[in-house]
Amino acid sequence: MQIQASNVTMSFNAQGKIDSKEKAQEFIKDSFKKAGIEVNEKDLNNITGKDISNMFFAQSLQISVTQISIQGSLGELSAHKGDISEFLNNFKNLTTSNLGFNPSKLDANKAKELISEDGYWGAKQTAQRISDFVLNAAGDDPKKLQEGRRGILNGFNEAKGLLGKNFQGGLSDLANNTIEQAIKAIDEKLQKLGENLLNVNA
Repeated sequence: MQIQASNVTMSFNAQGKIDSKEKAQEFIKDSFKKAGIEVNEKDLNNITGKDISNMFFAQSLQISVTQISIQGSLGELSAHKGDISEFLNNFKNLTTSNLGFNPSKLDANKAKELISEDGYWGAKQTAQRISDFVLNAAGDDPKKLQEGRRGILNGFNEAKGLLGKNFQGGLSDLANNTIEQAIKAIDEKLQKLGENLLNVNA
């Protein structure tokens, strides 16, 4: 399994939502600072509404990549195909509260329990975490909902690439079911707002 930890954990712990220029500026500044790059105030002041929309898309994508990647890794472990030490190394930046379990107690049986129908990393709960991020952060803004929806789908495809040949069989079914449920929740909100879903899905 080839997963770069930086790809899936960089923004996972970002709190709050990017719904203003100031929050977008802070998020950008913090992200660059973690990479060792200082961003000056002049650059930050040039952030536009489109930049905020792009950041919201990026956050949604990151949430989706992280959730599906962890779910997929647990799927591998449950089938005795993955290595627990590799999993712990890939996701070492995440805490017990982020993961929903104590990593030191992870084994194949625990992994199987976590991705079960009622498990924390099963399709239902994972889909809810992904869609809740978009729904809560976007509110009643159709444009943000659509950007979040797009980010989720792009993140899903990126996660499939990270999981490579391991993305097949039951794992593929689990991830597909997860994303379908997440997208359905967002589509229902868009529909309530009177958006034409044919245009959203195009």
